[in-house]
Amino acid sequence: MVNLFLLFLLVFNLTTNFNIKSKTTSEDISSVSQWSQVSETSPSGSSSSPFQDEDTLVLDDGNAVDYSGDKYVAQRFSPGVLCSLKSFIWRTSMEYTECSLFVWSDSSGIPQSSNNLVPPFYFYNAFPAEWERMYLSLPLVIDKDFWIGICNLGAASSFFYDWTPNCHKRVAESPDKIDWRVYDYHMFGEFLIRPIVKLTGPRHDVSCIDLFSKRGFFLPNPAFDTVGVVVKNFGNVKEEDIPVYLRVTDSLNLLVFFDVQYIDSLKHNEIDTVFIPWNYNEDSDYIIEGYPWLSNDCIRDNDRLEIESYIKTFPCELYYDDVEFSMAGI
Repeated sequence: MVNLFLLFLLVFNLTTNFNIKSKTTSEDISSVSQWSQVSETSPSGSSSSPFQDEDTLVLDDGNAVDYSGDKYVAQRFSPGVLCSLKSFIWRTSMEYTECSLFVWSDSSGIPQSSNNLVPPFYFYNAFPAEWERMYLSLPLVIDKDFWIGICNLGAASSFFYDWTPNCHKRVAESPDKIDWRVYDYHMFGEFLIRPIVKLTGPRHDVSCIDLFSKRGFFLPNPAFDTVGVVVKNFGNVKEEDIPVYLRVTDSLNLLVFFDVQYIDSLKHNEIDTVFIPWNYNEDSDYIIEGYPWLSNDCIRDNDRLEIESYIKTFPCELYYDDVEFSMAGI
């Protein structure tokens, strides 16, 4: 009888503990599920993941370099189609200082810095340097060129650029947000900041990102060499039958060489290279241009890439600098 009573208590305790643990586990799972939903929600209040239906407007394509310049720096972007500006990512500098971020419309090629399209962001640089993401409280609908500017309120303004100097008047600097210097050629390249947008239509944008010669543009007698023209599809749609041109002009701006090759297809963010034979070897200064061509390209100013080269055929003379050696201390 005692044994039966002990068996009954054992079964009752096991059943009670199982029910309690099952209930606790159910509540824990519910809490975890709610936490996951909140963690995937963007700070702007959207119920969907912030990484869905996003496009990134990227101009920089090189290695980061830290450069101390003016107090205000800005980068111009051309979305090409109607878009909703949602957030930004940018490469913070190596100093823990107070900063402000602005969005300005374009005014004849300079930032319209007297008119903010969104309220300025105030934040501190991360340390060490890293990519940082900031959200707009509400998406900004925009269909024309705009500038993103940052002010570093520290003693020395330090920002990251991409060390690829082909800016096409897309980089601006100012000491006071009033007088702007917009560069045709910024020696440190593009400012490392990228808008996160949602494009509302097809965006066609194929650009030349590199131009190279297998034997070297600055070597003597590069006749019958091969030039590589590297292009990238920055748009959000697949492109087909893309013509890529190689154009060479001399010091008198006379056309001396011209050829074209076709790329069958190029997907979003895909890179491809065409190789075009070079067969001109007269002594002169040359401008060598590579560019793709789309009739509906959204951004024209990033299509072309050019290299200046001087061609000297063999035989040629070699010149040496005079060098003086000092024997002191030997």
